[in-house]
Amino acid sequence: LINSVKHYFPNAELDYDNILSTYAGIRPLVMQKGKSESEISRKHIIFFSNDGLLTITGGKLTAFRSMSEDLFKEIEVKKIFPNIRRQENFSKQKYIISLDKQEWFKILKNSGIQLEEDIADHIYQQYGKGALKILEIIRDSESLKEKILKDNDFIKAEIIYCLRYEMTQHLIDLFCRRTEMFLWISHKNAIKVATIVADIMATEYNWNEDKKKQEINAYIEYVKKTVSFL
Repeated sequence: LINSVKHYFPNAELDYDNILSTYAGIRPLVMQKGKSESEISRKHIIFFSNDGLLTITGGKLTAFRSMSEDLFKEIEVKKIFPNIRRQENFSKQKYIISLDKQEWFKILKNSGIQLEEDIADHIYQQYGKGALKILEIIRDSESLKEKILKDNDFIKAEIIYCLRYEMTQHLIDLFCRRTEMFLWISHKNAIKVATIVADIMATEYNWNEDKKKQEINAYIEYVKKTVSFL
């Protein structure tokens, strides 16, 4: 990838030191015996098991709407939920969880809580209406609006939010599956940021030192694997 970027942007002068993190996307293809990965169909498959389980597998993220529609058609055909019927354009209605950006900044201004614009924008983009809960957390403890690291927009209050409202059980869950911290914070700062966040989790979950070290070590090992080629 770096060589490709260098080819098209020779003045960028990129090298391995510019890599913050890495990840690999795994596509859930339906296995077809006798075929290689490149020959397997990318289409989704729906099947009904004898025990009553309706399963959809394969497909791709960009086709999620058509996948869900096909699945719902099967629900109707199989009469799994007899009282449920499809409703045209139901997904276009304005849901109760909505909060547009203008409303968010108005609420923030009226709250009297001072946040840097980049942080306010980050919280809204990342959590939507959950940003209101983060405001409540900051109102209870102003120090929680502090950045976790100076170079990023992640703050301590959003960690508390993820612990209380997003069922986060482990440090690796928080970094990789609840926030985007794993992607945006350099692997070189992994130990530093993991220690800061683990301290917050330890206080919230009443972890002892052994549990905290176990969580930190598990995350650091994960980070090491993702940058093992460096």
